Amino acid sequence: MLTSQASFGISLERERYVQNVEAPTYLFVSKSDEVTYIQNARELKEKIKNLVEYVEIEGLNHKEILWDERVVSKINEFLC
Repeated sequence: MLTSQASFGISLERERYVQNVEAPTYLFVSKSDEVTYIQNARELKEKIKNLVEYVEIEGLNHKEILWDERVVSKINEFLC
């Protein structure tokens, strides 16, 4: 089971939640993310039943990925 311990000691059971998501899901992750480890993302993607797209991006930190042109473009494509 995928769990994450925050510095204040709370465990999150992501697996249980993502299995219940009915909406199409896009997962963009960075191999250089200092907050979310890439292996956790790889395991999580296997649990998402409506995964439309999974993209691993090189060289971006946790915040930079939100502004990456590939991510923004895909979000705009979905919304428009």
